[in-house]
Amino acid sequence: MMQTEQSKMQTFPEDSIIMREGEFYTEMYKIVSGKVAIYINYGQKNEYLMGILSEQQCFGELGLLCKTPCMYTVVAVYEVLLMRITEEDFGDFVQNNAQNATNIIKNLSWTVTNLKCNLDMVLDELSNENSSPKMNAAQLREQMYRNYTQAQERNKNYADVSERFDHFV
Repeated sequence: MMQTEQSKMQTFPEDSIIMREGEFYTEMYKIVSGKVAIYINYGQKNEYLMGILSEQQCFGELGLLCKTPCMYTVVAVYEVLLMRITEEDFGDFVQNNAQNATNIIKNLSWTVTNLKCNLDMVLDELSNENSSPKMNAAQLREQMYRNYTQAQERNKNYADVSERFDHFV
């Protein structure tokens, strides 16, 4: 990681880990240029690519606002220039551009929607414990995606949240 002249701007080279799942962070980031990949279980056998974020999108807001560990690992797809937003900067960041607040709300809405869909699916699997056959990992991922898209269709307010990702696996 190399900081530019402005202390809030940081450049990360390709394949750099920016945030690691399970660790605590006191900042969030807005992508100025480049792209980042969002993973669960990064580098493990059951690694799962959640999506790709690009310019003007934010990540890390949940940890900043709720003081919780990061739910995913964020990796630079290419060299990426990020604006680092700390707790001290957050008020100005939101006040100076209403679109920043909107993007944060969309990100949080996507997270809640995705978690709800995944939880529903896991609960369904557990309730069908005695039935067979069980879903394999690929089927589980496909069902998670179907649940996610169905939730979007049920609530059109989330329709533009899908634009948060260039693609969803």
